Amino acid sequence: MIAAVLLAAEPPNRLTAQDSQFGIKGLGTPGRWESVRARSTGGAFAPFDAFSPLTDASLADASRMSASIAGGTSWRTIEPTGAAQASLRATRFPALVIAGPLTRRIVMGGGFATYLDRTFGVMIHDTINLRGVQEPITDEITSDGAVSDLRLAAAARLHRRIALGFGFHMLTGSSRVIATRTFADSTNYRTSTARDEVAYSGTGGSASLLLDVTRDVRLAGWLRSDSRLRADIGGRQVAENNLPLTYGAGLQWRAGTQAAFAGTVMWRNWRA
Repeated sequence: MIAAVLLAAEPPNRLTAQDSQFGIKGLGTPGRWESVRARSTGGAFAPFDAFSPLTDASLADASRMSASIAGGTSWRTIEPTGAAQASLRATRFPALVIAGPLTRRIVMGGGFATYLDRTFGVMIHDTINLRGVQEPITDEITSDGAVSDLRLAAAARLHRRIALGFGFHMLTGSSRVIATRTFADSTNYRTSTARDEVAYSGTGGSASLLLDVTRDVRLAGWLRSDSRLRADIGGRQVAENNLPLTYGAGLQWRAGTQAAFAGTVMWRNWRA
């Protein structure tokens, strides 16, 4: 079958800039909960794909024990004003989904995906006052890590046209942060380096529904709520941030046996 796409839309949110080199001040770059197949069609088929960790109800379509894993690398080029061109590369953590039927109507599944990517590097040039003298400095900050989403989910086929799914999510992960300060006057001032490992934790829950309106038309709806994301250094809490309420809906239409169309809209309510 040839799947012809599609329409995929996601309203802008307050953390859109995180998906750029300027996103280091936020919580991180949000992950995309899609399998390779769903990503290749713009993400519109993700709510209906059992191996995309977006909805739990779609697991009901898994008729046998199966697994899917995905990962990706992106390349970007920036041209800062008055500076040389630079190339950036980012490798996202893979997404893994394992699912299989528990009974004729109930399917269990689990896996992990990237919730937030916390890998970046930045260099800052500045001048500070030391003993009444303006001293040029260079600060280099690097972070390597991510917040992963571990999921345990179940889906039930309540009726041949209705599937309902629920999931429990555990957010965990860490990032290694290295900050280095270099002085232009290396004779009088030594380079200093600080290293820390930040551990993240949180929980969440999700619910979703699949409804086959007709043989060729399917609707999907989902809702996810997460707790506050806690950040610890050396066992001591240093930050706690609100996480978004996520909800969305999708429509899939099979135009005969040779094509399928889908549209998805999703909202993530990020708050400071």
